[in-house]
Amino acid sequence: MWVCSVLLITALTVQAWADSTFVSTGNVSGNWTTADSPYIVQGNLTVAASDSLVIGSGVRVYFDSTYSILINGYLAVDGTAGDTVVFTTDTLSNPGKWRGLSFVNANDSSYVRFAKFEYSFAAGPLGTDSLGGAMYISSGTVLRVEHCLFSQNRADVAGGAIYLTGSTLLMDSCRFDGNASRLEGGGLFLNNSINTRVANSRFFKNSSISGSGGGAYIRGTTPLLTHCEFDSNFARVNGGGLAFKNCFGTLDSSIVSDNQGRGHGGGIAIETSSPEIYDCTIDHNWTQDFDGGGVYIWESSPHMVRCKVLFNISADDGGGIHSYRETSNGVFEQCEVRGNVCAGEGAGIWVTLDGAPTFTDCVVKENTAGLYGGAVYLRNNAKPTFTNCDFDSNTSLGNGGGLSIRQSQPVLTNCRIRWNEATEDGGGAHLWEAADAVFNGCLFSDNHSILNGGGVSSNQSTLSATNCLFVSNETDSVGGGIAASNSSNLKLRHCTISGNINGALRIESTVADVENSILSTTTGSGLFFAGAEDSRIAYSLVHGTVDFWGADPAEGPEYIGTLRAVNGNGDSCDTYFNVYADPLFVDEANGDWEITSASPALGAGNWNTSASDYLGNDRPMPVMTLPDMGAIESMFGDTPTGLFGPQSGALGPDTVKVIADVLVDTLDNLTIAPGTTVIFCGPSKMSIHGTVTAFGLATDSISFRTDTLTNPGLWRGITMDANAGGSQFDFVSITDSRALTTSRTQGGAMRLQDVSPVLNHCFISRHSALQGGAVYLDHSSPVFTSCFLSSSSADSGGVICVRSASNPIFDGCTIANGAATAGGGILSQGATGQYLNSRIEGNTATATGGGIMLDSAPALVRNNLILNNSAQAGGGVWTGSTSTTIQYNSIAGNTAAEGAGLYMRFGSSQVKNNILAENHGHGIYFFVTISSVVKYNCVASNDSANFAFFTNSPSQGPPGIGVLDSLNYNGDPCDRYYNIVLNPEWTSGTGHHYYLGHTATGEATDSPCINAGDTLLTAPAMTTTRTDYVSDFDRPDQGYHGPQLGEALPPVDSLVIRADADTFYLYWSYDQPALFSVKTDSSSSGSFLTTVALTTDTFVVIPPGGPVNTKQGFFHILAEPQP
Repeated sequence: MWVCSVLLITALTVQAWADSTFVSTGNVSGNWTTADSPYIVQGNLTVAASDSLVIGSGVRVYFDSTYSILINGYLAVDGTAGDTVVFTTDTLSNPGKWRGLSFVNANDSSYVRFAKFEYSFAAGPLGTDSLGGAMYISSGTVLRVEHCLFSQNRADVAGGAIYLTGSTLLMDSCRFDGNASRLEGGGLFLNNSINTRVANSRFFKNSSISGSGGGAYIRGTTPLLTHCEFDSNFARVNGGGLAFKNCFGTLDSSIVSDNQGRGHGGGIAIETSSPEIYDCTIDHNWTQDFDGGGVYIWESSPHMVRCKVLFNISADDGGGIHSYRETSNGVFEQCEVRGNVCAGEGAGIWVTLDGAPTFTDCVVKENTAGLYGGAVYLRNNAKPTFTNCDFDSNTSLGNGGGLSIRQSQPVLTNCRIRWNEATEDGGGAHLWEAADAVFNGCLFSDNHSILNGGGVSSNQSTLSATNCLFVSNETDSVGGGIAASNSSNLKLRHCTISGNINGALRIESTVADVENSILSTTTGSGLFFAGAEDSRIAYSLVHGTVDFWGADPAEGPEYIGTLRAVNGNGDSCDTYFNVYADPLFVDEANGDWEITSASPALGAGNWNTSASDYLGNDRPMPVMTLPDMGAIESMFGDTPTGLFGPQSGALGPDTVKVIADVLVDTLDNLTIAPGTTVIFCGPSKMSIHGTVTAFGLATDSISFRTDTLTNPGLWRGITMDANAGGSQFDFVSITDSRALTTSRTQGGAMRLQDVSPVLNHCFISRHSALQGGAVYLDHSSPVFTSCFLSSSSADSGGVICVRSASNPIFDGCTIANGAATAGGGILSQGATGQYLNSRIEGNTATATGGGIMLDSAPALVRNNLILNNSAQAGGGVWTGSTSTTIQYNSIAGNTAAEGAGLYMRFGSSQVKNNILAENHGHGIYFFVTISSVVKYNCVASNDSANFAFFTNSPSQGPPGIGVLDSLNYNGDPCDRYYNIVLNPEWTSGTGHHYYLGHTATGEATDSPCINAGDTLLTAPAMTTTRTDYVSDFDRPDQGYHGPQLGEALPPVDSLVIRADADTFYLYWSYDQPALFSVKTDSSSSGSFLTTVALTTDTFVVIPPGGPVNTKQGFFHILAEPQP
């Protein structure tokens, strides 16, 4: 039948057009040759699965209407370089109407070689008829296409020239010119292709009229595109040159040039994809409306290696590369981003929304931003890393000539930021709106800003820099090297800031922590402070003036710049071990920032664990010396006099001076002998990762302290973690340290992390921190017994701050004279703990919890004296959202507007057998604590109501609380919970405090608190409320129970403490309550505070007798030098 049809057609053709062959609807096979060419297709044709069609060179195939050829079998289009096969249409009577070739499960040996496809049009609804103007390839077809031209083809939906799905395309040396699709893939659309390879092909002036991927659109596939060129293509939405969508394709050794993406990605758009892009040039592309002139990345992680992104233009942000959203974590290696321009932010690179791309060995240079970030702009928690990258000669018309870092957390390592220009702040880099940047081993040089921060500016942000050079920068305003302002946090370690114009370092309304650095300037201040009194500049060299806002030294750290000490090298320094002298660089004029062997910065740094310097050389040199100040370590170090670095073995019993940080490593043990005094001469600290055994004696204690003349209260205390839980401190004094810098803000004396050491008979006093003035606990459960913790301050937890599931025990301790916003004495938050048999006294909180604040902290507070504390709410105790147990406490003399004795907020605490009396305000204040158990307490004689309620509504507390409608065991009026409101009739005297009146011991009447406790609650063991020290038995008494001794304490004989010539504070302890008088070898006095004539060998003797002071625990003498 087919043969007859062909014969008939041939006959008609010969009769009508001697040189044409007409082919009508049906199956076709055989050979088409130039002898019968042109072939006029007048219906839809099919190459059946079992058939083959071979089209020879020089054949022209015309389609006179919307017809196509469906290939299920074998098709070979076999043109030659000089005689191509042409598939076209009658462009005059039938312009762009033929339907193209459809390969559906075609024979895998099919190929098309040296052919031209033009003026096809895949018109139709959303289906296969609208896909692939010249070719539609599907259903597992493997097709080889070589040396072909696709020109002026169109598709109503996708794939202007070719649409491939679920198949393999092996293409080489083809050209796509002037093709168009209404949506994606103006030239080529690859959908879920299999092992596709497109090589040596050019995509020129193709268009996605209303979609993406002007040259090519690649979706859900892993093709290889190599040695291709995409130029002058257009996409109305994204990816003027090409677009990747949901795929892992590879683009290799290709050029993407002069394309336009009207929306995003002038050159390339990458959406939810991870393509590999190697050795490509992406240049002179542009966007008309939005972002990513060169490359636009959306929720994608491309891997780009040795690529050049050059001279692209963005109408908004990201002239070169625009990386958007949290899953955009691309990897860029050895790439060059140069000469790009954007009207908005990030001319070179733009990253936002939690994206964390990685850039290694990249060059970002000569880019220009209309707003911020000439080279790079980061915002909204972007977290990129840059390693060994160069940011050179970029310009912004706003801030951040090199980098503008906004609300983001980048890490730059071994990068160079040079010759950048900003018309506002931050010639090299600008940090703003809570940015948090880390610079390691970076060079900022020859940058310029019109406003603040020639090298770097920081506004309300955090900057950490280690081993960095900030040199030869310039500003027309202030802070030539670095300017930090507006609540920024600045941490510099081993940095060199030198040769800058208009100041080295400006610190304004900022907390700076600068150590082991060189601050030197060509013009302006070496250091400038304004509202920076909490900053710390230590172990650094300053060359240039130290200036203050309004010439007021209070604007900076106390004593900064005042030469009052001598460091380990014997050089004059201030109390922070800062040296003020010329750094003596090898060749500053030619940029050699290494110091000479005569430099005062040599070996004058603090001990640290930075193992190398800016150049990668070992630090310190030689080993076991102190490091140099500055970024570059010299080879000339020498061992200074004093203690520093790793310690193990035995220490003491002599006085030792610490000149830099000391540490006990994880596997080491340090034993400190009785009588050892460790004097911290500089602003150093002790880090304990291993085990410390410090067993002092009552007559020969161990002391950690500061040199009060040259270093008043500026050492940084002790930190304990790792294996330090096995440490023990007995009769140890720790005084006068603070943790107020960006690196040490918790636990002025001690910060414990995941450890549980034991401390007995320790004296911890006069400390400050932001959290935990004296002690801070994080996931730790130490035991403090008979310790005295006092006179410390913090924002949270004036003396002690307990957090994060810690479970400490404080037994028999004194916690006194703390000050904080919350928790003047103790703040416990999200933790447990036991506070037993202790005295919590004289603490102050401006907000909540004068003595103790328990927030979501189900602690045990048992048998304590909680006295004379104050707060706005909860003068004695504040408890909230918790199930705290409060038993046998005497809570008296406390002050608060709400709940002077006890403030209860939410939760279901157990409050039993306590005395809350004589407080200056309410006895107990209830705030929505209906389920709490408040029983068998004495709540009496408080200045305001004994029981008070939020909004004056009794419904805020347990029903009927405070309503005297019952009688207790003693026959006294009480409420239904056996709470009484009678004066507790306390008595105090020799060796006892807040005991209860007993007729058995001589008082006129029995206290109503005797035998008024809950019989189900056992009294504290071996304790009493009687002045004859007879144990409380039978029914328990309410309130605090002191030691049950049997008889009065005998006097103390000849308790002696040794002092050295430079010891100014003397401390000692006696293990039990007693009366003391103080006598020295030169004078005697009835005062607790006494002047001692200081000699090389001073003895302080405590003889018997004399009522001087009734406090128990530790006592001290302040010794000062006499004129």
